[in-house]
Amino acid sequence: MSLPPGELNPRGQNALNLILTIREPVPDHYLALKHIVSELKADSMNAIGTVHFGRFFFLNEVSNASGSYFQTLAFIATFDGSFETYVQQFVNKLSEEFDALLQHLVVPEGVVPVHKNAHAFQAYLESQRVPSAQWYGNYPTLTAVQIRANADAAGL
Repeated sequence: MSLPPGELNPRGQNALNLILTIREPVPDHYLALKHIVSELKADSMNAIGTVHFGRFFFLNEVSNASGSYFQTLAFIATFDGSFETYVQQFVNKLSEEFDALLQHLVVPEGVVPVHKNAHAFQAYLESQRVPSAQWYGNYPTLTAVQIRANADAAGL
């Protein structure tokens, strides 16, 4: 199954692409983000229950006499259901982790702390969201929970 750009699959998996600008002084905030991202645990994503895949990476490298750093943080994920529900799950279970990340990004006033500003957090993420030019899923109507249960039943 493939979906046109920007269209969500109401019965199953959806793609999320976020491109986030690192705040000034960029080299310092990049190093902090690099550490925070490296410390994130899979259990955090498993606690959400609707995440199929999630990955962070850095873009827009700058090299100078002092070394190199990146100016942009990207988060790419595949999740189940509506974007609103997905964001609320992160607010409910991982707000401290997102507060730690967001302090190093260019974020409007009133977003942090996310547990007190869930609507502003969602609006911010929507503003940074980049639609997929094309999205393909081999099993687009199976949820992360169903896939995990099928794997467990098969002894995988």
